Amino acid sequence: NREHGRLHVATTHTQARYVLPHAVAKLRSSYPKVHISLHQATPHEVARMVLDEQAEIGMATESLADYPDLVTLPCYEWEHVLVVPPSHPLATKERMVLEAIDSDVIKTYVRLGLGVGIVAEMAMREDPGVDLVARPLGHLFGQSVARVAFKRGAYLRNFVYKFAETLSDRLSRDLIIRAMQGEPSDYSL
Repeated sequence: NREHGRLHVATTHTQARYVLPHAVAKLRSSYPKVHISLHQATPHEVARMVLDEQAEIGMATESLADYPDLVTLPCYEWEHVLVVPPSHPLATKERMVLEAIDSDVIKTYVRLGLGVGIVAEMAMREDPGVDLVARPLGHLFGQSVARVAFKRGAYLRNFVYKFAETLSDRLSRDLIIRAMQGEPSDYSL
């Protein structure tokens, strides 16, 4: 059925937390009978879930383009940002090394004054200078590209195309169909 069913989306925590909520809400309003399941994983696991048909669509930054059996399309560019409390004099703080995969965890430690953090810029969209300040680091780390992935040759239902279109204005049903059919083209941003 083209109007209802289940959509499995494999994605990283950052995409699930900061990018996908709007797309999920938009899809739910267009297809209220579609049940959406988000599966959070590492980029490698995201690729495996799409390849193993545990998810119809995957979204991550790293490594999706490394799998020849996936059709991947760029969604948007982003960069890392440095996160500090507004009154934090960066030069006078003792260096603290803490590694966490979750942007919310990093921001919590920064709020406690335990150092500075580096997170994806989309993790700061809800904190526009209220209790944290973000400074761009693209000049140090470069730009990253979030990509969406589909299993090569898979049948995609209407709501899968619609969901992909809500992720980026660069994605369209026509572009996805051309990419899935193997039309050679450069799909970079």
